[in-house]
Amino acid sequence: MSEHDVDVLLTVLAANAIIREPEPRTGAPDTKDDHLWSLVQSEPNCVLATGEHALVARPRPRSTVLQPRQFMVGFQSE
Repeated sequence: MSEHDVDVLLTVLAANAIIREPEPRTGAPDTKDDHLWSLVQSEPNCVLATGEHALVARPRPRSTVLQPRQFMVGFQSE
């Protein structure tokens, strides 16, 4: 990513950020990641971008979990 791409991404994230306190859920491949499972299921169009390979390999039903590189491809195509 170029410096400009990083600036654009951070600007979009900051402009659209919402603080969430979702209901606790369990079932993540690593129990320390249960909070991420809660977040990704808190909104219908939520996308989790993570480098945690276990989460990418076994996403929650009806959720989108991407590696950061995959997320950026989608972000750059918009």
